[in-house]
Amino acid sequence: MPVELETTKNLYFEDNFAKLPELRVVYPTIEDYDEDMYALQILGQLLSGSKKSPLYQTVVEESKFAPRISTYQSRSELAGEFVVRVRANAGIDLDSVQKAVKNGFKRFEEDGVSEDDLKRIKAELETQLYQGVSTVLNKAFQLVQDNEFNGDPGYLTKTAKLTNRVTSEDVMRVYNKYIKDQHYIMTSVVPKGSLDLAIKNSEEAEVWIEEVKKDIASEEVSQGEEAVYDKTPSKYDRSEPDFGDLPLFKSPKIWTTELKNGMQVYGIENNEIPLVEFDITIPGGQLLDPDGKEGVSYLLSDLMLQGTANKTAAELEEALGLLGASVYISTGNEDFRISGTCLSKNFEGTMKLVEEILMEPRWDTTELSRLKQALETNLRDREANPQAIASTAFYKLLYGDNHSFGVPVNGTLKTTADINMEDLRSYYDKLSPENAKFHIAGAMDQKQVLDVISTMADDWATDAPVISTSGDKIELIWLSCFISRDILFFINFYKIPRV
Repeated sequence: MPVELETTKNLYFEDNFAKLPELRVVYPTIEDYDEDMYALQILGQLLSGSKKSPLYQTVVEESKFAPRISTYQSRSELAGEFVVRVRANAGIDLDSVQKAVKNGFKRFEEDGVSEDDLKRIKAELETQLYQGVSTVLNKAFQLVQDNEFNGDPGYLTKTAKLTNRVTSEDVMRVYNKYIKDQHYIMTSVVPKGSLDLAIKNSEEAEVWIEEVKKDIASEEVSQGEEAVYDKTPSKYDRSEPDFGDLPLFKSPKIWTTELKNGMQVYGIENNEIPLVEFDITIPGGQLLDPDGKEGVSYLLSDLMLQGTANKTAAELEEALGLLGASVYISTGNEDFRISGTCLSKNFEGTMKLVEEILMEPRWDTTELSRLKQALETNLRDREANPQAIASTAFYKLLYGDNHSFGVPVNGTLKTTADINMEDLRSYYDKLSPENAKFHIAGAMDQKQVLDVISTMADDWATDAPVISTSGDKIELIWLSCFISRDILFFINFYKIPRV
């Protein structure tokens, strides 16, 4: 088992590629399957998992030091860690972030644990537990992991009971035992040349940095020779078994219908676990962004979850959490999507909130300012992400300089700078149920689903906008549908002539 920390350690590192400063505080805790783990898991959610959480309020809401903060229990076979992680906005001094974190801990100690928050988190964890075993592969992983490390392949049922058994006293007990006044390791990672942003009086971390060879990309790489070796003798029969009959996939029955507002509905009934997953796909997406303001639909997708006309962002988040529901809004090249997961028993309540989100936006200017700041931070962070850089370059090459698809869906620092609330309102007026699709799969039959979503057909009747498909744009839209990286690779590799 790992040793205990005898003192707190403060380290810093100047990263050659980082664009933003990051603070990470790690407390040693307990290993996987220890009963304290469940209380620590809930503690992480209580500290930063919602807009009402104390660390979210002190670091994000009030100080505006970062777009988000995460606190969580990370556990392994022999040890565990409780992690506090903040990737701050550009130019933010991490000493200020640390002070805000400490203020958040102090506020948590003063306010204690709300029973409503505890109930909400348990409902969310129950939903996540079912989601974790919703596929055959995930079931296999869970069974094997619990059997290997705890000797009980059916431990999942105990996980649910131990989580629901956690009390507010348990949460405060593990906080006092593992976090309050305990030693930790704190690391400040800052961009090269920005050492002034690191925690004061911290020591330089010893980090081995691999040498970057500029010419290595031009070197040819071949498969090499096949390895020849003698197999290790064994008293066990390690020959491969014969193949048996292939399992037959039994396709589920899909029911379809259309609501009177023009939205098509596709459903699959599956009663294996008490969950429902749904998705509303609305035509538009980035195609409806104004030229030169790519990122409007992305910001609208964020803003629509920041409360409704009747609920603040925190109240909406709490209402969804108490139902054990998760709702997401996203935008793509050609569609705007509202999707979510909930317990089947809470589908009606969840859809009432979804309809409220869709039909009664809050249009909160303060939230829009915060979201724009968070987006700016994310866009700067993207400049240090090799995968994001490659993706941006790929789509610029594919679509060219004069098409919006050559710009990432969330825009750039230039295209998002002047986006305002009127741009978002104008885009919102184009969200129409015509040609939209509602997909649902889970433990509900067709009648139950239609009884719940019928009100949406009555209240949502916006006319569909005209989406331009003229000239080069229709060709590029066709390409976005049918040309993938794999197909392009196939064409180039086999020298297939392009028409």
